[in-house]
Amino acid sequence: MINVLNIVDSLGTGGTEKVLINIISNTHKKVNHTIMIKNNDKNIYKEFLEKLNIQVIQTPPFSNYLKHYNFVKNYLKNNKETIDLIHYYGGSLNYYLPIRLANKINIPVLIHSHNSQAANEKLINSHLLIRNFHNKYGKSYNIACSDEAGKWMFGNGEYDVVINGVDINFYEEGSKQGNEIRKKFFPSNSIVLGNFGRFNREKNQKYLINFLSSIHKKGYDNYYLLLIGEGELESELKNLVHNLNLENFVKIIGFQKNIEEYYGTIDAFFMSSIFEGLPLVLIEAQSVGVPILVSDNVDKKIKINNNVDFFGLEDQFDETFNKLKNILSQGNQKSNLYGGEFDVKIMSTKIYETYLSIVDEWIIKE
Repeated sequence: MINVLNIVDSLGTGGTEKVLINIISNTHKKVNHTIMIKNNDKNIYKEFLEKLNIQVIQTPPFSNYLKHYNFVKNYLKNNKETIDLIHYYGGSLNYYLPIRLANKINIPVLIHSHNSQAANEKLINSHLLIRNFHNKYGKSYNIACSDEAGKWMFGNGEYDVVINGVDINFYEEGSKQGNEIRKKFFPSNSIVLGNFGRFNREKNQKYLINFLSSIHKKGYDNYYLLLIGEGELESELKNLVHNLNLENFVKIIGFQKNIEEYYGTIDAFFMSSIFEGLPLVLIEAQSVGVPILVSDNVDKKIKINNNVDFFGLEDQFDETFNKLKNILSQGNQKSNLYGGEFDVKIMSTKIYETYLSIVDEWIIKE
């Protein structure tokens, strides 16, 4: 078996973490996975990983840099002979430490890009400096979930695109339970817009709340908003809902283990992100067939079904509302995703083949 050390920020509710879990689910019989995380967030996959006997290594906090550095350095050094490769999941190169240390002791690294920008100018600039250094002096094999994510992470460096895949049948079947949930939250004549994701600046859920307020003022008060997630902006979002008197029209609920059922609760998925890689939630939504309106900051290759449209965050709300009504009029539509690049089995096969290629090439080099 191949021994892979997966390095990811946390095992929380993000899409990157879900990609990691999807890969593990489909390769664990052929790959001995270990996971290293640096953020001490809630591990929502604890039970699943324990069933597969997959070890999760929690580093000391990055804020205690010396202790963190020594821990990662010693772990890689002491386990060099049993780590065939490192699979690094990230949205930027700002956490460059494990890549640099692995390069020094000759452990191959697969960098997997999952975003197309960073959260602020400081993080953008530091990423670009590190990227320039890495392209000159670093060593890695590179993949990205989209071309945009690849260009952001690697610049002029080489990379392959491996599209994020989902378990299509899981979401198709799970969504059939959505009507029962809908009855608990919303009136029978409601039109429910959904957004599932971390509550942070880049996901930009404030836009959705302000949009809902705008169309309510024009008499469209049968529209509701369902926000599912966790994050640092949760209090701000709730305060905004309160200030706009939308408490009866916006439901903000935390992470849901049965998220697949909630795709059957909504009439359309509404994403107003400032930047993204290739959002897993949009692939999940399309596997169910839900209409989608998504900001044009997202890679256009995300569009699989016909009932998907794009809007600009600077567009007038009236223009965006017309697009929303248009996709709603189309209703649910589904393409056959089985066996295609958005199928988790295809993605996982590509990842496994990449592992084999890296290990074989590294053995020849050594």
